[in-house]
Amino acid sequence: MGGCISVNRNTEGETFDASTPSRPATGPGIVPTRKNYPLCHETIRWKSDVPLTEGQLRSKRDEFWDTAPAFEGRKEIWDALRAATVAAEALDFPLAQAILDGANVSVPNGYLTECYDELGTQYKVPIYCLSYPINIVKEDNGRDSPAEYSEPVDGGAEVVLKLRLSSTCTDVKLSVYSKDTIGQCKKKLQ
Repeated sequence: MGGCISVNRNTEGETFDASTPSRPATGPGIVPTRKNYPLCHETIRWKSDVPLTEGQLRSKRDEFWDTAPAFEGRKEIWDALRAATVAAEALDFPLAQAILDGANVSVPNGYLTECYDELGTQYKVPIYCLSYPINIVKEDNGRDSPAEYSEPVDGGAEVVLKLRLSSTCTDVKLSVYSKDTIGQCKKKLQ
């Protein structure tokens, strides 16, 4: 039995040896590999159609990450993409790249907006999951609206809550009313 030498012709009629690594192999049965660029080390700037508060943006992100795996793709890839977006938003691009590499996720344009797993399944992450909009509405912590912070007329019984703050590891006593919402209690604590 002898060896076999193959020669391919391209469209211009030029011949080249198929065993040389300078040309990519294509043809029936050979799947071309998708380009994979490293993750861009810049934050995407965008403007929301409707100005959002930070809380609304967080809710929108949570809703996406909770529902996206149910429709298409694999759950472990969605989890890796979520972890990579959190790392990229914290400007830890080496960690984000390591997460993507570990999950075999390719990023053909350098941004997490469009990704592919090793099986070729496309994953699209919306821009609002990647960065804050430039027109985000800051939640006002001042006492501009006294009605919002004033004691309710029929607020129920006064209750004293003992809270431990994780940032300072100190205990704080906060007096609230039984009919106060959690949001009102948070603002009082702030």
